[in-house]
Amino acid sequence: MTNPELKKLFKEALIEVLETRPEFLRDAFIEAIEDTALLKAIKVGDKDELVSYNELSKVMERKIVDSK
Repeated sequence: MTNPELKKLFKEALIEVLETRPEFLRDAFIEAIEDTALLKAIKVGDKDELVSYNELSKVMERKIVDSK
C-alpha cells in the first residue's frame, strides 16, 4: 500500500468513526482539558504549598464543567 493510499484510508476511517461515534472526539477533548488542568496544578504546586487531593479534584472538576 502506498503512502497516499494509506493516508486516504486513514482519513476515511477517521471520518467514519467521528460520524458514528462522536463521543470519541468529545472524550478526547475532555481528556486534553483534564491533562492541561493537572499540568497547571502541578506547576502551581511546585511553587506553592501542597494541596490535598480533594482540593485538586475540585479545581479539575470546575475546569471540566466550565469547558462544556
